[in-house]
Amino acid sequence: MANITPQQLFPSAKFITTKANGDLKEVHPIDAVKASHVVESLFIEATNGGVAGNSITFEVLDSGRTTGNIANFAVTGTDIVADVRLNANSSIPSSSQIATSFKRNESQDVKDLISITILGGQTSTIMTSLSHAQTSLTGGEDAITNQDLDGSSNYLLIKTDDISDLEVSEENDGRKLIYGLIDKASSNFANLNDQSSNLKISTSNPVFNSASNTIFKSYLTECTLSFNGLDLKDE
Repeated sequence: MANITPQQLFPSAKFITTKANGDLKEVHPIDAVKASHVVESLFIEATNGGVAGNSITFEVLDSGRTTGNIANFAVTGTDIVADVRLNANSSIPSSSQIATSFKRNESQDVKDLISITILGGQTSTIMTSLSHAQTSLTGGEDAITNQDLDGSSNYLLIKTDDISDLEVSEENDGRKLIYGLIDKASSNFANLNDQSSNLKISTSNPVFNSASNTIFKSYLTECTLSFNGLDLKDE
């Protein structure tokens, strides 16, 4: 006999475990996260999100230039070096000057890899040094596009403990899932003090078959439907 999966019976069926506090451990879709690095008050961020941004390195140095742009950026592969010169008065440029120089003068191949801005919340953009060793950007994460639960949808949540005889190893067996639901519903229906008039579930006495060493049991569901829509009639 062919196996039947729960999704063949209930297409949206999911088995999800809760955390210790009862929250669901479902997977949420998230956008890719951009890798980044902070150099004093400079915020260097990968142009594109994803783990690939973690392979970008950034270095600041002063090669001794006295003319030209405040900062020149050279890229080799994904390694970027910022060559920052002193101001005319021999003072260290501020991070604002470096970020502005990047925005106005830098080539597209560097901008394809990173952006440079002032770190949020900084009240001072004074740089104390132009010597910052080569360091990798970090924190980049790829997007998660799949998810466990559909958005804006209602779900019926039932503990697997409330499904008769369903073991964890049997969760992909749709036969045992539907049997467990029917058996549990039948048992609980029989124990109701106020029985439903329009939905009845009954079961036969078990019959043992010694030849096959099995037990036969049948379940009968009786429904009274309303004419319009053929839905179960209200009580």
